[in-house]
Amino acid sequence: FQRLTSYHEINNLIWIWNGQSESYLVPENTYDIASVDVYLEPEMEYGSRYEQFQALKILTGGRKLLALSECSALPDPEMMQIDHSVWSFFGLWYGDYLMNPDGTFRDDYYSSNDLYNLYNSELALSLNDFRSTYQ
Repeated sequence: FQRLTSYHEINNLIWIWNGQSESYLVPENTYDIASVDVYLEPEMEYGSRYEQFQALKILTGGRKLLALSECSALPDPEMMQIDHSVWSFFGLWYGDYLMNPDGTFRDDYYSSNDLYNLYNSELALSLNDFRSTYQ
């Protein structure tokens, strides 16, 4: 942070803190988005991850955007809305979570239908949605 902002004077970066707990918390003025990694076993319902959302919200005093920086499954947009736990973005893990060794889709954590429904949900903002709104 200091190297880029002070030494190189680059001040248009978005900083993401992913410390997972208060013991790793950095000064509030050094990050814009707080995030967590949430990995569950394949048979577990992912839902909104309300508990992690609320814990992170409390940890940051509700003053930061909150994100799932890494996740093993798809968050459920309807549950996020019901629980008031709307993550700003999620980073779906890759490799064995997504593909079989032969390159076919792996559906242990979510189905191709789940992916389709999430990316086409009225509650999700895709790159195409963004482009059509802001261009």
